[in-house]
Amino acid sequence: MGEKTPKGGECRQLTASNIKAFIGSIDTVLCDCDGVLYHLETVIPGVPEAIHKLKSLGKPVFYITNYSIKTRKEFLKKLTALGYPASEDNIIGSAYATAQFLRQKRNYKGKVYVIGSSGLAEELQAAGLKTEGVGPDSTQDNFKAAQDFVPDPEVKCVVVGLDEQFSYLKAAKATVYLQNKDCLFVATNPDRGLPTPMGRTLPGWTPIYCLRHSLVYSRCLFYPEFQPSMTSRRNKKANCQMIKSKYPTTTCHP
Repeated sequence: MGEKTPKGGECRQLTASNIKAFIGSIDTVLCDCDGVLYHLETVIPGVPEAIHKLKSLGKPVFYITNYSIKTRKEFLKKLTALGYPASEDNIIGSAYATAQFLRQKRNYKGKVYVIGSSGLAEELQAAGLKTEGVGPDSTQDNFKAAQDFVPDPEVKCVVVGLDEQFSYLKAAKATVYLQNKDCLFVATNPDRGLPTPMGRTLPGWTPIYCLRHSLVYSRCLFYPEFQPSMTSRRNKKANCQMIKSKYPTTTCHP
């Protein structure tokens, strides 16, 4: 009997007899980073060699990550240090994807209030957008500061990512901006937890969690780190293979 063809979403074991056909059917490889290429700062043995092999076979490799803290330049430095063949053009992070979404899909040209990292702000600025909000923002009387807050009329968009300096005052400012129905509300990714070397899970979407029951949460756009248009500039009808560690946290639209 012939080999049964798996249905969509099913797994099939690769053997010496079918691996050549499988590799030949792939045009482009989309590879998650943490958990696939490395664990935090430690490379996963054998994976750099596998990526080099795919490249030698003429398969374009894109590195995809929903980690919004770093810029593509920072990811490039890390990947190169770990032995992976990479260029900035083949790295798609959620900070970069969010910036491109605002400029290309929404044609947004105003200022952005950012709850997130300096890396997220840098990617937005590289796309030609002005930003504010990054860094510590807390006082001895946050409630009074929130009451006295005067919103910047140039801000017509709130972008939320992982923010190690998140505070009540930041949440209050975001809520004030978002009470304007024309203000965009974009989240870089919906990750609920972050793994640690100790085996613990830390909160990953605290800012979104704090806003989710407010009057503005239903308008939030969770923009994934990968969209077809980001690779279609080279492969308009590419047959892509996604290599991931955890599917619910990285969204790939076919």
